[in-house]
Amino acid sequence: MAFDNYDNFEKYLKETYPKMYDDVYCGVYIDKGWYHLIDTLSEIIHNHVKSSNNARQYYIERQTQHEQIPDEVEYPKVSQIKEKYGMLRFYADYTDKYMDGVIDMAEKMSCHICEVCGAKGELRTTGWWKTLCDKHYNDSIERPQHVEYHPV
Repeated sequence: MAFDNYDNFEKYLKETYPKMYDDVYCGVYIDKGWYHLIDTLSEIIHNHVKSSNNARQYYIERQTQHEQIPDEVEYPKVSQIKEKYGMLRFYADYTDKYMDGVIDMAEKMSCHICEVCGAKGELRTTGWWKTLCDKHYNDSIERPQHVEYHPV
């Protein structure tokens, strides 16, 4: 799904993953090139919680005395999504080891995705660390100010 602006992206996250982005305002401070990465990360976490709890319910319904029932998995509460030193930072409460692993993977992948457009990028510096494709890196050199953030 392509997101043309922050308002549509925020609305999509809250409608698609309401238990992760529901109660508290989640600060999102990234440009639209990483929106797809955040959507994919959110989907993986959402599916993990859902399938873990479905498996738990299966064990409860068919419990034998030899099976240990897994704990219920909570949906994490996402508190902030931002760029720092050119990398994605995704902050959430109530994560487990699996979620921590996929969050870490997404953060590392962000160093290879242009934050501006989503194309293949590299971690670069022009005074500020940013992950940019060749086009947006060259644009930032021609116009020396740092890449503009949208109020997201």
